[in-house]
Amino acid sequence: MLCVTLHLLKPTLNVECKTGVANSSTAGIPSTYTLSGSHAAVIKTHGGVPTHFGEHQSAWLFATASSESDVQRLRLAHPANSVFPLKYVQFMAELSRRGHTLAAEYRSIFGLSDEQTSQLLAYMKPWDVLRQCCGKQMSEIYRAQLQHRTPSYVSGKDPGCSAHNLDEVEQQLLQTDVYRRHSHRSRTLRVVSSIDGELNGTYCRSQNARIVRLRLGQNDLALDTFLAKG
Repeated sequence: MLCVTLHLLKPTLNVECKTGVANSSTAGIPSTYTLSGSHAAVIKTHGGVPTHFGEHQSAWLFATASSESDVQRLRLAHPANSVFPLKYVQFMAELSRRGHTLAAEYRSIFGLSDEQTSQLLAYMKPWDVLRQCCGKQMSEIYRAQLQHRTPSYVSGKDPGCSAHNLDEVEQQLLQTDVYRRHSHRSRTLRVVSSIDGELNGTYCRSQNARIVRLRLGQNDLALDTFLAKG
């Protein structure tokens, strides 16, 4: 959602949307990160943030939390006068429950216009369905339904994927203003996860069939390996 928002706000800049895991040698976020004047970036990490930004550059921190103690820890670590001031915290339970409707809160944070807010919501609604119902990082609940087994874990409610025609949802996303105007600027806008292929109108159907046929777990792990980890 942040990546889409930045594309809407900065249509003339080169927008970088990076995903990484802190302390990973292959996908880590560098401890020092610098952008040129013609670039803007959204950096997603599951384990930490850069410790320094380029001179005269600034960034906002958006975070998720599972408890009030997490929120307090984040506020202490990232005060308003820090390199990465905490701008917004979302509880994980709310994220799962509200999904794309959280876009409305971004309107006041970023000062989005009515048109930008409408475009953001129009893109995020089908993307939210596809994120849970499609590809290598789909909901474990839906993966288990497709594979006729019991879920190895339950995180959040059943996303109700069987009620959707995924080809139609995928086509809906491809027809949004965000996709048509900005997808050429960033691969992030053309995929449901950083390890999935690009959406094309039938990607989800073919990928989900592959997951069933090859009995694959999350991130394309063999199902037995995935369940053993689980």
